Amino acid sequence: MSVLRHKAILGIGAVLDIAIHSKNGPVAAKQLAKRLKLPPRHLESLLQAFVHQEILNGVRGPRGGYTLRNTSTPITLGEVARVALSLSRGEAPVYSEMMERIVLPTISGLSDDFLKNLDSKTIQSVVELAESGRELSPAMET
Repeated sequence: MSVLRHKAILGIGAVLDIAIHSKNGPVAAKQLAKRLKLPPRHLESLLQAFVHQEILNGVRGPRGGYTLRNTSTPITLGEVARVALSLSRGEAPVYSEMMERIVLPTISGLSDDFLKNLDSKTIQSVVELAESGRELSPAMET
């Protein structure tokens, strides 16, 4: 069971795919969706959010697509997850008083700790580990 929402996991996967496949030019959304086994429109809002938050660069035109941002600042898995999670806001179910006072604050603190852990992992370090042919462990040694 994953502690991240599906959208955050998908976002991390999409950015990793772009990091791996954009070495020879932008990655088209259609190609990305095909590799992730998703309908192309499923990724549009996520990719646009990454462009808006300057995680990705969007290139228009027939040879367009997406590349990683052009800065020396590494992109962390936590940064990607936060952008993806921001798209899921507004899903506020009704909870009991006990849930509001005890359960949700406890889980929120744990979620913050988990995202801080993801901040210690960079997209590049995961790509390098994957390209080395080493098996990826749940701890993702970096």
